[in-house]
Amino acid sequence: MITKELAKQLIEQAEYNCSGEKVEYNIDDIQALSKDGAYLVFASSESCKTSFVCYEEDGTAYFLDDWQGSYPTNEEEIADYNNWVTIDWKESPVIFNGLPRDLYVL
Repeated sequence: MITKELAKQLIEQAEYNCSGEKVEYNIDDIQALSKDGAYLVFASSESCKTSFVCYEEDGTAYFLDDWQGSYPTNEEEIADYNNWVTIDWKESPVIFNGLPRDLYVL
């Protein structure tokens, strides 16, 4: 299972990559998803509340590009959002089996 410490590091790094600011986040909950090793993480700061998808196997995380709006609250809602980005703020081009993923050319 992904730890709260890792989840906190991921969201704080994503925030820094987006805004250039160091913002303290709390990890409110981590829900295991139906794909082994995938989790929906709920996080909050003084100014926002959001969720993101994280994969235990490689620590890859996908975030919504707008943390001020709505966010998925369960696995079924993840595919309803098409504005997923990586920790480096690059767009995630696909939803595969209901979860955000990157495509790699081999």
